[in-house]
Amino acid sequence: MAIVLIENKEEYTRSWVKNDLNFMQSWQWGEVKSPAWRAVRISINNYPVTIFTKQIPVIHKSFGYIPRALGRLSLEDDFYEKLSNFAKNELKLTHLIIECDSTSDEKLNQLLKLKWKKNGHTIQPQNTNIIDLKHGEDQVLSKMS
Repeated sequence: MAIVLIENKEEYTRSWVKNDLNFMQSWQWGEVKSPAWRAVRISINNYPVTIFTKQIPVIHKSFGYIPRALGRLSLEDDFYEKLSNFAKNELKLTHLIIECDSTSDEKLNQLLKLKWKKNGHTIQPQNTNIIDLKHGEDQVLSKMS
């Protein structure tokens, strides 16, 4: 299946919910990042992905960043090939940073096998806590200790 550019918020959001993706792949997060980044929303094999692109000053080339994506789904190798080709040929990116929504060695090994390189550090923290703010301050703070 080909890569499809998604420009409709409702269509992207339906697919985002269906695939249970991280909020950093939501349409709304793309809007938050929009002053400094360009959000390119695509679908590969019916799986939505937001690629944030940014121009590098002086050399006028762009790079891409995909936060908290691809980790909850077992993807075929052709998915990454399509993603790489799209980033290089359509978006003209010099490089693409992927931060999976998983710390799975299986996902990392799959990317390494496909000749992707490990960066050594991440942009987003790899360990996060989700806190339910509906509870009182004392209860929320007690769970942090």
